[in-house]
Amino acid sequence: MAILQSVMQKISGKSAPAPAPALLGQQAQALTRKIDHLAPLYGLQQERKLLDVICQRTGVRFQSLILAIDLDNNWLEMDELFPFAGAGIHWPGDQFTVQYHRGGEILSFAVTLVRVASGTTPLYYFSLPETIETIQRRKNLRIGLSKQHPLAVKLLSPMGERWHSTAQNLSAGGMRLVVGGNLVDQLQRDTLLRSCEFSFNDDFQVRCEAQVKSFRFNRKPFRQTEVSIEFVSLPNSQYAQLQQLVNSYLQTTQAA
Repeated sequence: MAILQSVMQKISGKSAPAPAPALLGQQAQALTRKIDHLAPLYGLQQERKLLDVICQRTGVRFQSLILAIDLDNNWLEMDELFPFAGAGIHWPGDQFTVQYHRGGEILSFAVTLVRVASGTTPLYYFSLPETIETIQRRKNLRIGLSKQHPLAVKLLSPMGERWHSTAQNLSAGGMRLVVGGNLVDQLQRDTLLRSCEFSFNDDFQVRCEAQVKSFRFNRKPFRQTEVSIEFVSLPNSQYAQLQQLVNSYLQTTQAA
Protein backbone atom coordinates (compact mmCIF):
# COMPACT_ATOMS: atom_id res chain seq x y z
CA MET A 1 0.00 0.00 0.00
CA ALA A 2 2.85 2.42 0.81
CA ILE A 3 4.27 1.84 -2.67
CA LEU A 4 0.91 2.53 -4.29
CA GLN A 5 0.43 5.71 -2.26
CA SER A 6 3.88 7.05 -3.15
CA VAL A 7 3.32 6.40 -6.84
CA MET A 8 -0.12 8.01 -6.73
CA GLN A 9 1.34 11.08 -4.98
CA LYS A 10 3.99 11.36 -7.65
CA ILE A 11 1.34 11.32 -10.37
CA SER A 12 -1.03 13.69 -8.59
CA GLY A 13 1.82 16.16 -8.03
CA LYS A 14 2.23 16.78 -11.76
CA SER A 15 0.76 20.00 -13.12
CA ALA A 16 -1.84 18.81 -15.62
CA PRO A 17 -5.56 19.38 -16.21
CA ALA A 18 -7.67 17.26 -13.89
CA PRO A 19 -9.05 14.26 -15.79
CA ALA A 20 -12.65 13.22 -15.60
CA PRO A 21 -13.50 11.10 -12.54
CA ALA A 22 -14.26 8.03 -14.67
CA LEU A 23 -10.93 8.31 -16.51
CA LEU A 24 -9.07 8.87 -13.25
CA GLY A 25 -10.68 5.75 -11.83
CA GLN A 26 -9.60 3.69 -14.83
CA GLN A 27 -6.04 5.00 -14.61
CA ALA A 28 -5.91 4.25 -10.89
CA GLN A 29 -7.14 0.70 -11.46
CA ALA A 30 -4.59 0.12 -14.23
CA LEU A 31 -1.83 1.50 -12.04
CA THR A 32 -2.91 -0.65 -9.10
CA ARG A 33 -2.85 -3.79 -11.27
CA LYS A 34 0.60 -2.88 -12.56
CA ILE A 35 2.00 -2.32 -9.07
CA ASP A 36 0.42 -5.55 -7.81
CA HIS A 37 2.04 -7.40 -10.70
CA LEU A 38 5.46 -5.91 -9.89
CA ALA A 39 5.11 -6.29 -6.10
CA PRO A 40 7.74 -9.08 -5.89
CA LEU A 41 10.27 -6.81 -7.61
CA TYR A 42 9.57 -3.93 -5.22
CA GLY A 43 10.30 -6.35 -2.39
CA LEU A 44 13.60 -7.40 -3.96
CA GLN A 45 14.53 -3.75 -4.49
CA GLN A 46 13.71 -2.66 -0.95
CA GLU A 47 15.63 -5.58 0.58
CA ARG A 48 18.55 -5.11 -1.85
CA LYS A 49 18.55 -8.75 -2.81
CA LEU A 50 21.34 -10.02 -5.05
CA LEU A 51 19.86 -11.55 -8.22
CA ASP A 52 21.16 -13.94 -10.87
CA VAL A 53 21.13 -12.29 -14.30
CA ILE A 54 21.61 -14.71 -17.20
CA CYS A 55 22.18 -13.59 -20.79
CA GLN A 56 20.22 -15.87 -23.11
CA ARG A 57 22.53 -15.18 -26.05
CA THR A 58 25.71 -16.29 -24.28
CA GLY A 59 24.42 -18.30 -21.33
CA VAL A 60 26.80 -16.38 -19.02
CA ARG A 61 25.50 -15.79 -15.49
CA PHE A 62 26.05 -12.54 -13.61
CA GLN A 63 24.78 -11.00 -10.39
CA SER A 64 23.21 -7.62 -9.80
CA LEU A 65 20.48 -5.85 -7.83
CA ILE A 66 17.50 -3.66 -8.65
CA LEU A 67 18.12 0.05 -8.17
CA ALA A 68 14.80 1.44 -9.41
CA ILE A 69 11.50 0.48 -11.02
CA ASP A 70 10.46 3.23 -13.44
CA LEU A 71 6.76 3.05 -14.29
CA ASP A 72 6.89 6.14 -16.51
CA ASN A 73 9.52 4.69 -18.85
CA ASN A 74 8.51 1.06 -18.25
CA TRP A 75 11.98 -0.08 -17.39
CA LEU A 76 13.94 -1.74 -14.62
CA GLU A 77 17.19 -0.07 -13.58
CA MET A 78 19.84 -2.51 -12.36
CA ASP A 79 23.33 -2.07 -10.98
CA GLU A 80 26.47 -3.12 -12.85
CA LEU A 81 26.77 -6.82 -13.63
CA PHE A 82 29.24 -8.82 -11.57
CA PRO A 83 31.70 -10.13 -12.53
CA PHE A 84 32.32 -7.16 -14.84
CA ALA A 85 30.85 -7.97 -18.23
CA GLY A 86 33.10 -5.68 -20.25
CA ALA A 87 32.14 -2.81 -22.55
CA GLY A 88 30.14 -3.67 -25.66
CA ILE A 89 29.46 -7.25 -24.59
CA HIS A 90 25.68 -6.79 -24.34
CA TRP A 91 23.49 -4.99 -26.84
CA PRO A 92 19.99 -3.48 -26.75
CA GLY A 93 17.55 -6.25 -27.59
CA ASP A 94 19.48 -8.97 -25.76
CA GLN A 95 17.20 -11.25 -23.75
CA PHE A 96 17.96 -11.98 -20.10
CA THR A 97 16.50 -14.23 -17.42
CA VAL A 98 16.56 -12.83 -13.88
CA GLN A 99 16.23 -15.23 -10.94
CA TYR A 100 16.13 -15.07 -7.16
CA HIS A 101 16.43 -18.26 -5.11
CA ARG A 102 14.44 -18.42 -1.89
CA GLY A 103 13.93 -21.60 0.07
CA GLY A 104 12.84 -24.34 -2.30
CA GLU A 105 11.56 -21.91 -4.95
CA ILE A 106 12.97 -19.73 -7.70
CA LEU A 107 11.42 -16.37 -8.59
CA SER A 108 12.07 -15.96 -12.31
CA PHE A 109 11.23 -13.41 -15.01
CA ALA A 110 12.42 -12.51 -18.51
CA VAL A 111 13.50 -9.02 -19.56
CA THR A 112 14.97 -7.30 -22.61
CA LEU A 113 17.95 -4.97 -22.44
CA VAL A 114 16.91 -1.43 -23.40
CA ARG A 115 20.21 0.40 -22.95
CA VAL A 116 23.44 0.51 -20.97
CA ALA A 117 24.42 3.81 -19.36
CA SER A 118 28.20 3.98 -19.39
CA GLY A 119 30.13 5.77 -16.68
CA THR A 120 32.25 5.02 -13.66
CA THR A 121 29.71 2.32 -12.86
CA PRO A 122 27.63 1.09 -15.82
CA LEU A 123 23.88 0.88 -15.23
CA TYR A 124 21.59 -1.51 -17.09
CA TYR A 125 18.04 -0.67 -18.12
CA PHE A 126 15.68 -3.55 -18.88
CA SER A 127 12.06 -3.71 -19.97
CA LEU A 128 9.58 -4.42 -17.21
CA PRO A 129 8.69 -8.14 -17.21
CA GLU A 130 5.35 -9.22 -18.61
CA THR A 131 5.22 -12.28 -16.36
CA ILE A 132 6.81 -13.14 -13.04
CA GLU A 133 6.69 -16.78 -12.06
CA THR A 134 7.65 -18.83 -9.06
CA ILE A 135 8.98 -22.28 -9.92
CA GLN A 136 10.18 -25.18 -7.85
CA ARG A 137 13.87 -25.92 -7.76
CA ARG A 138 15.14 -28.77 -9.89
CA LYS A 139 13.34 -32.03 -9.24
CA ASN A 140 16.60 -33.98 -9.30
CA LEU A 141 18.54 -34.02 -6.07
CA ARG A 142 22.14 -32.92 -6.51
CA ILE A 143 25.32 -33.93 -4.69
CA GLY A 144 28.66 -32.17 -4.48
CA LEU A 145 31.70 -34.19 -5.49
CA SER A 146 34.87 -34.28 -3.43
CA LYS A 147 38.17 -33.03 -4.85
CA GLN A 148 39.82 -36.00 -3.14
CA HIS A 149 37.80 -38.38 -5.34
CA PRO A 150 37.31 -36.51 -8.62
CA LEU A 151 34.96 -37.73 -11.34
CA ALA A 152 36.60 -37.32 -14.75
CA VAL A 153 34.26 -36.44 -17.62
CA LYS A 154 35.07 -36.44 -21.34
CA LEU A 155 33.16 -34.02 -23.56
CA LEU A 156 33.01 -33.53 -27.30
CA SER A 157 32.96 -29.79 -28.03
CA PRO A 158 30.72 -28.19 -30.69
CA MET A 159 33.84 -28.01 -32.91
CA GLY A 160 34.60 -31.71 -32.40
CA GLU A 161 37.43 -31.12 -29.93
CA ARG A 162 37.88 -33.43 -26.94
CA TRP A 163 37.57 -31.66 -23.62
CA HIS A 164 38.75 -33.29 -20.40
CA SER A 165 36.85 -31.98 -17.41
CA THR A 166 36.13 -32.66 -13.74
CA ALA A 167 32.63 -32.79 -12.27
CA GLN A 168 31.85 -30.49 -9.36
CA ASN A 169 28.36 -31.83 -8.70
CA LEU A 170 26.01 -34.43 -10.09
CA SER A 171 22.32 -35.25 -10.37
CA ALA A 172 20.35 -37.69 -12.47
CA GLY A 173 19.55 -34.80 -14.81
CA GLY A 174 22.94 -33.18 -15.28
CA MET A 175 26.14 -31.88 -13.69
CA ARG A 176 28.43 -28.91 -13.30
CA LEU A 177 31.92 -29.30 -14.75
CA VAL A 178 35.24 -27.49 -14.74
CA VAL A 179 37.29 -27.38 -17.94
CA GLY A 180 40.76 -25.84 -18.08
CA GLY A 181 41.17 -22.59 -19.99
CA ASN A 182 38.74 -19.98 -21.31
CA LEU A 183 36.09 -21.65 -23.48
CA VAL A 184 33.49 -18.87 -23.36
CA ASP A 185 33.90 -18.03 -27.06
CA GLN A 186 33.07 -21.63 -27.98
CA LEU A 187 29.88 -21.92 -25.93
CA GLN A 188 26.33 -20.65 -26.05
CA ARG A 189 23.30 -21.46 -23.97
CA ASP A 190 21.59 -24.65 -25.25
CA THR A 191 24.66 -25.65 -27.27
CA LEU A 192 24.53 -29.39 -27.86
CA LEU A 193 27.58 -31.40 -26.87
CA ARG A 194 27.56 -34.59 -28.93
CA SER A 195 29.22 -36.71 -26.31
CA CYS A 196 29.43 -36.74 -22.52
CA GLU A 197 31.23 -39.73 -20.99
CA PHE A 198 32.03 -40.74 -17.44
CA SER A 199 32.11 -43.92 -15.37
CA PHE A 200 32.03 -45.02 -11.75
CA ASN A 201 33.26 -48.56 -12.46
CA ASP A 202 33.34 -51.07 -15.30
CA ASP A 203 29.67 -51.93 -14.77
CA PHE A 204 28.40 -48.35 -14.56
CA GLN A 205 29.44 -46.23 -17.53
CA VAL A 206 27.46 -43.29 -18.86
CA ARG A 207 27.59 -41.94 -22.39
CA CYS A 208 25.01 -39.53 -23.76
CA GLU A 209 24.59 -36.12 -25.35
CA ALA A 210 24.42 -33.00 -23.20
CA GLN A 211 23.04 -29.48 -23.52
CA VAL A 212 24.83 -26.44 -22.10
CA LYS A 213 22.61 -24.55 -19.66
CA SER A 214 25.07 -21.96 -18.32
CA PHE A 215 28.78 -21.24 -18.14
CA ARG A 216 31.30 -18.74 -16.81
CA PHE A 217 35.03 -18.16 -16.90
CA ASN A 218 37.01 -17.96 -13.64
CA ARG A 219 40.54 -16.60 -13.36
CA LYS A 220 41.14 -17.82 -9.80
CA PRO A 221 42.43 -20.09 -8.44
CA PHE A 222 43.14 -21.26 -12.01
CA ARG A 223 42.02 -20.17 -15.47
CA GLN A 224 39.04 -22.44 -15.99
CA THR A 225 35.51 -22.50 -17.33
CA GLU A 226 32.58 -23.75 -15.28
CA VAL A 227 29.92 -25.39 -17.45
CA SER A 228 26.52 -26.61 -16.28
CA ILE A 229 25.01 -29.26 -18.54
CA GLU A 230 21.78 -31.20 -18.80
CA PHE A 231 21.87 -34.80 -19.98
CA VAL A 232 20.15 -35.48 -23.30
CA SER A 233 19.11 -38.89 -24.65
CA LEU A 234 20.14 -40.57 -21.40
CA PRO A 235 18.70 -44.11 -21.31
CA ASN A 236 16.01 -44.63 -18.67
CA SER A 237 18.05 -47.40 -17.05
CA GLN A 238 21.05 -45.10 -16.55
CA TYR A 239 18.82 -42.27 -15.31
CA ALA A 240 17.43 -44.65 -12.68
CA GLN A 241 20.96 -45.76 -11.74
CA LEU A 242 22.12 -42.18 -11.29
CA GLN A 243 19.05 -41.30 -9.25
CA GLN A 244 19.63 -44.31 -6.99
CA LEU A 245 23.30 -43.40 -6.62
CA VAL A 246 22.51 -39.81 -5.60
CA ASN A 247 19.76 -40.88 -3.19
CA SER A 248 22.00 -43.51 -1.57
CA TYR A 249 24.81 -40.99 -1.16
CA LEU A 250 22.50 -38.45 0.46
CA GLN A 251 21.07 -41.04 2.82
CA THR A 252 24.58 -42.12 3.82
CA THR A 253 25.75 -38.56 4.52
CA GLN A 254 22.59 -37.70 6.48
CA ALA A 255 22.97 -40.83 8.63
CA ALA A 256 26.64 -40.09 9.36
